[in-house]
Amino acid sequence: MHILIIGGNGFLGRDLAEGAAALGHKVTVADRRPPRSWPSARRFGVHVADVTRPEQLATVFEAARPDAVVYLAAYGTGGAGLLVSAQADPEAAVGVNVGGLLRTMRLCRDHGVRKLVWTSSTTVFGQAGMYPGETVDESALVGPASVYGATKVLGEQLSRSLAAEYGVQINALRPTMVWGPGVQYRGIQSGLCDLVPHAVRGEEITVAAPAEEWDLIYVRDVSAALLTLAELDTAEPIVHVSGYRASVADVAEEVRGRFPAARIHLRSEPARLGIPFVDTTLATKLGIRPRFDLARSIDDYAATVGGAERVLESDECGDT
Repeated sequence: MHILIIGGNGFLGRDLAEGAAALGHKVTVADRRPPRSWPSARRFGVHVADVTRPEQLATVFEAARPDAVVYLAAYGTGGAGLLVSAQADPEAAVGVNVGGLLRTMRLCRDHGVRKLVWTSSTTVFGQAGMYPGETVDESALVGPASVYGATKVLGEQLSRSLAAEYGVQINALRPTMVWGPGVQYRGIQSGLCDLVPHAVRGEEITVAAPAEEWDLIYVRDVSAALLTLAELDTAEPIVHVSGYRASVADVAEEVRGRFPAARIHLRSEPARLGIPFVDTTLATKLGIRPRFDLARSIDDYAATVGGAERVLESDECGDT
């Protein structure tokens, strides 16, 4: 299958491109920035295109002629997190997160692409106290407290409204907090992602440790879920995916267990996220089963920092 990854030069995009190519897929990457410090990029078709420029995005579709599209583009600036960036410039966030997605839907229709997968977010939900149970499934009411979450809600509504009209099977994946190697911005999970490389290099680090557990998922498992959805014949509009629950302190303890010389200091903070845990029953029914628990996530991350190949078994991305 030929997969076009829009936003393919980002944290998740690079991992998805590598994973898709390893499974034998043809990959084309489009991003507003040319890839740098990414030797593998020369194996892919690479296009520099801004999703807010319709003519540039149209040129990519005309050149690539993909079988499936994965839309990962999201507004971020100056290395700030996606939530912070969107809150600071709502108009720009809507332009990329919603406008770019809508243009992609139309181009899929115009070019006969029957499959579009994109990344929504569990930030579409309100605070955990708004919901009666411990977990929420895909049917739970949304109530985002951020501009970023609001853009994802609008994207989901457009997906539901236009899929049948455009003749495109559109699936929105709602991953929980994604972490792993290659994070390019300082979002809420940035301190979490700093723990492993600092431990591997023997560097001292102080990390904020909010007083809450998070639904976490390792980046490789999100890539695998996106690939599964890209190949799957399902009209499910929204799918949750998560790996395990852990606090920053839990992750730090696991890192110390693997790197006893690690100099990690935790700075206590109040809860920062506050959204509910998610139910992943639907993902399991669709064959999406994360392979990385916390320990294995750390081992793989450490191998990547150390320059080794990523720690994967032959079936680790699932039988997609």
